[in-house]
Amino acid sequence: MVSKRRYYWYLGGACFMAYTACYAGRGILSAMLPQILQQTKFTKEGLGLVGSAFFFSYGFGQLVNGLLGDFISPKYMVATGLFLAGSLISLFPAVQTTALQAVLWGMCGLCCSMLWGPLSKLIAENTEEKVGRLLMTLLTVASLLGTMATFLLAAIISTGYNWSLAFHLTGAFLILTALGWYVFLAFLEERDLIKTEERKVNQAGFFASSPGFLLMTAVSLLNGVLRNAVVFWLPTYLVETFRISTTKAAAVSTVLPFVNLSGTFSALALLRKVGDKEERVLTVFFGAAACLFWLTFSLGGSYLLATLAAIFLASAAMTGACNMIFSVYCLRFASTGRVSAIAGFMDFTGYAAAAAANLFFTGLVASRGWNATVASWALLAAAGALVAFAAEKNRQPSKCFQSTP
Repeated sequence: MVSKRRYYWYLGGACFMAYTACYAGRGILSAMLPQILQQTKFTKEGLGLVGSAFFFSYGFGQLVNGLLGDFISPKYMVATGLFLAGSLISLFPAVQTTALQAVLWGMCGLCCSMLWGPLSKLIAENTEEKVGRLLMTLLTVASLLGTMATFLLAAIISTGYNWSLAFHLTGAFLILTALGWYVFLAFLEERDLIKTEERKVNQAGFFASSPGFLLMTAVSLLNGVLRNAVVFWLPTYLVETFRISTTKAAAVSTVLPFVNLSGTFSALALLRKVGDKEERVLTVFFGAAACLFWLTFSLGGSYLLATLAAIFLASAAMTGACNMIFSVYCLRFASTGRVSAIAGFMDFTGYAAAAAANLFFTGLVASRGWNATVASWALLAAAGALVAFAAEKNRQPSKCFQSTP
């Protein structure tokens, strides 16, 4: 008989690997962007459109797949998403037009969106609250590890290999992970270590009418814009602002996930000190990010180390804020049976906004330059702090999250 503690590690390990693979897949374009621009005829504006296609379809997929995740086994959804995404990533180098790249990368985003809602539901409904919070935090760590792996791979590929090799290797990794996930989840189901029965769903409509929920949705939207903007544009920003090589830019970007990890655990530490009020943590972290982005703007493309420190710490603050939304706030809905739908909806808002913002940032960089773009990030972070503060003032009592009898 598998002990309860060991079972938690089994479940957490499987979810960790699946989400690491997901982020390796979704981050490979950003990591390879400087090299693609140098080795091909594709333009920054065109590839920015391709990135936006991913964000939009990923966000829309979070909404749809979050709803489906409350009714379909995560064994099938996660395996299917990883397998199809891996196949599409492997095909990406063969596509020779921007329009087709946008379609293919958009389809990849739709497939990658099949993970978050089902994984959240699987953890929330099969673990205790404290364990669930820990495992959800580990998913944040997994996203950082996957991102780090893509930048490390980009650094290696840039030493003399064709950029397409990175897509082939990443695609193969996702496909192998999909097969491993399916086999392992079948193992857990056969031994009755995970619950598969349908949970009673609360139909009270709390998430559509609550001011607190709507404000937290706005916080998720702003967090999605800033978190994804930094990760997507950082290598290109470093190459164009400081005239460093693509190899150095990829190597420097590899450090970002480690710094982001500090934001995740700093947010959890602050959460304990403020009485488990995640909205207050969000206010502090968005405020810190606003100051750090403004410092980056003030440096004006000078002083590489100071700029890196500021923008890395701002990114860490946004990662910590993301963890508060998805690893703490969304788990408050566990008893309603709608964790997948809630988590999917929250993620949808962030990525839908990121898709639109990515097009805006592309145009802003082209017309006004990087300094104006970083200033816009500072203003958005300041807005996030204000909205998070308002969300705390409209904080929902615990009874609002209980399922109906």
